[in-house]
Amino acid sequence: MMAAYIERHHAFLRGALDWKSSHRTYMILTGTMARAHVEALKRMPDRLPPRPGIEALARGLTGGELVHADHWLVATEEAARAGEELDATESLEVMLATAPSWYVGLGPDEPIPAAEPLASARTYGEDAPDQH
Repeated sequence: MMAAYIERHHAFLRGALDWKSSHRTYMILTGTMARAHVEALKRMPDRLPPRPGIEALARGLTGGELVHADHWLVATEEAARAGEELDATESLEVMLATAPSWYVGLGPDEPIPAAEPLASARTYGEDAPDQH
């Protein structure tokens, strides 16, 4: 979902990179994202490392995702300016490859099937009834 979100909202997010905001604002963002990881981690208690704890693991996962999202936004800046259609599949591949294998379920030598879940995430919610 993260890769689909940055792909869909890249213009706004790229602009946000230049905003002057406090570190507290960044901490609120990471806290919000980490809560989603906490929920996922709670569903896999038998696969978690014994330390440092769910909240710390969630913050680490979030930090990695944000670094890769920022990198993708900067790396695709010229293509976006040229009006090219952007594809975050490679960014998702990097996110999955750099996340712990116990979390994503992929071994270091396994192929990373990013295209299919990204295609699904791109259309998530489109078939939901209009809420307006």
